[in-house]
Amino acid sequence: MKKMYTIIAAILLSTAVLPLGAQSWVNYSNLSYVTDAEPSGTDIWITAKGGVQLFNTLTGTSKFFRKGDAGLPSSSVEQVAKSNATGVIWVGTYDAGVVEWDGDSWLTYPFPSAMLLYRMKFDGFGNLWLQTDAGLFHFNTTDHVYTFVNSTGGAGWDFNAWDFDITPDNKVIIFTGTNCQVIDAATLAAIDSFPNSDSPNVLACSPSNVRVYNVDEETYLINNGFAIEFEFKDNTFTPATDGLPEFAFVQNIIRGTDGALYAYVNNASVYRLDGLTWTYVDNAAVYFPEFLVYTDGVEFYFSSNNYASTPGVIHMSETDYVKISSLEYAFTSNAIKGLTEDADGNIFILSGSGQYQYNELTDDFSLFGNVPSIYGTIYDLRSVNGIFYCVNYGDLLEYNNGTSWVNIPYADGYTSPYIFDYDVTSDGTIYFVNDDGAFKYKDGETTCLFPTPSLYDWGLSVTYDATRNLLWIGRMDGILKYDFVTQELIDAMDVPAMSDGMAIQEIKVAPNGDVWFGANNNKAYMYDGTEWTDYNVGTGMGFVTSFDFEGANIYFGITDGNGGVHVWDTSNDNWSWLSSATDPTLVSDEVSYMTVTTGGDLWIAHVNAGVSRLDGTPSVGIDEVTANNAIIYPNPVAQTLFVSGLEDGNYQYVISDLSGKQLWSSSQATHSINVSQFPSGIYLLQVRAGDKSVFNGTFIVPTK
Repeated sequence: MKKMYTIIAAILLSTAVLPLGAQSWVNYSNLSYVTDAEPSGTDIWITAKGGVQLFNTLTGTSKFFRKGDAGLPSSSVEQVAKSNATGVIWVGTYDAGVVEWDGDSWLTYPFPSAMLLYRMKFDGFGNLWLQTDAGLFHFNTTDHVYTFVNSTGGAGWDFNAWDFDITPDNKVIIFTGTNCQVIDAATLAAIDSFPNSDSPNVLACSPSNVRVYNVDEETYLINNGFAIEFEFKDNTFTPATDGLPEFAFVQNIIRGTDGALYAYVNNASVYRLDGLTWTYVDNAAVYFPEFLVYTDGVEFYFSSNNYASTPGVIHMSETDYVKISSLEYAFTSNAIKGLTEDADGNIFILSGSGQYQYNELTDDFSLFGNVPSIYGTIYDLRSVNGIFYCVNYGDLLEYNNGTSWVNIPYADGYTSPYIFDYDVTSDGTIYFVNDDGAFKYKDGETTCLFPTPSLYDWGLSVTYDATRNLLWIGRMDGILKYDFVTQELIDAMDVPAMSDGMAIQEIKVAPNGDVWFGANNNKAYMYDGTEWTDYNVGTGMGFVTSFDFEGANIYFGITDGNGGVHVWDTSNDNWSWLSSATDPTLVSDEVSYMTVTTGGDLWIAHVNAGVSRLDGTPSVGIDEVTANNAIIYPNPVAQTLFVSGLEDGNYQYVISDLSGKQLWSSSQATHSINVSQFPSGIYLLQVRAGDKSVFNGTFIVPTK
């Protein structure tokens, strides 16, 4: 291989965070999957993957909460429940703890360790029980203490809680896979224990799909998938299908606030358990909801997550059958498959099968038009010379000629329908790569530039370099430079640092002619026409999948790894990291597409959480580089929090809650803070030197 590139510079990048409050993220993210609902007076609280919705039945209006809104610590919310003792609303987040609504903001009580929530229920004393991947926990809502129940050191037993139920008389029945434990919800003391039967349904149970419900002192009900069965303490069992249709598929069973058990069957009908027999109650088949999530025996609430419709909650009573939509914004899917700015400065996205345009006046998106596709999947929207382009998965690429979408033809002799990447030149020529080779589309004809017969020959990314009149093609094993006559592979033999990241995911030519390449393992490379420079963009094992340029700033979009966007201010060699770790108001760190508008706004399209906008371009002053090596420890912290890596001098320390409300501040030269006065929760720490922010981060005060 010819060695044309001989000067290699390796630069390790450290990241500072942006000044707290210097910019503010605006998130356009819909609730994507409804998990639970709870009525409370004239309100209905709805939890979902994506946040919390508060729907007012009198006005028909909704208020939405996502991560960072009013202190909500996570957008992944599993359940909602109202305390009968106090009337207070509590939600259980998947990964951040249980959260109390105080009427104005969310008060977070972080989990005592890293764990994930599956189910949450109130007992009759106003305390919560939590089924997690780390076991069963009791949470006292008064003193905010978590108690580990199902392990030695908790209630004194050594078993795994697969599921649990709380009876109307405050007994907690716990199914372990081999037996059932019964404990007193008030004292956490053991009351009873009996072995499970040898029923095939019981033997086939697993923690992920089994549900247990107490029926009476001698009987409990097992729901394993679609099968339901009564289990008796004498080790016998019988099918729990009396009163149900002959072919009954039980979607789920819940205990109503009236104490009765209700089964939702065949995506249509509700039955109540009376003794050991099911009694038909009502039919909910108009919308075919997914699960029954709440009932008091008179009113019924269902989650609706049908792939063909928007998520929401269905309310059914004797006088009402209505669907409450959980969409706040007009686009249908949070999986944004394309993001682009046209020549007039308008922002467009792809969501579902539609192209949507952002309307600044309404601060919302409106349907610009549906995009035809062979398999219902479109992605990678671009606007070039007033024409929109996007990939039509399974049928190459299409463009809008002003009246309709037109698919480009296949090259003679080639049949692959896929597009791995494409680029459009100023004269409308399209270059694209797939598993067949590299191709050119011009004036209605597609031709093959060269075939790629093996996997390692495939192009992952492609960009036309107008300055040098050649194609740069990213491969799994390096970079192909193609001048339309010869091919030259540039790999780790030419750029040694490339051995740490050889799969080239993205290529973009900067306004000054530099060519940027994004790779795996957070690697990026730049070629200025003479030399190659390599960069470690942040930390982790993610992919650099997008670049953009604005003035002296270069933007790096990261997916997987630690995610987010890294910004390099080349005028002073300062780096900043835009992520939910540095700003909790950013709804997701997954970056699928990114663009900086002509007006200086940064837009990010997420693979799981809609779109986010940061108004104005971030600026980091020269003094902020001192934060590059600053760290805080220990974290979590109960007593003294230390900040290391700062230069000597006097600093302003500010502690705020997740909503941004300032709780404490101090001007001091010592780099330690006594945090013992703060209740358990997640807090923001900002350290300032004059009018410059030198550190922003979060710390956790654990349960005391």
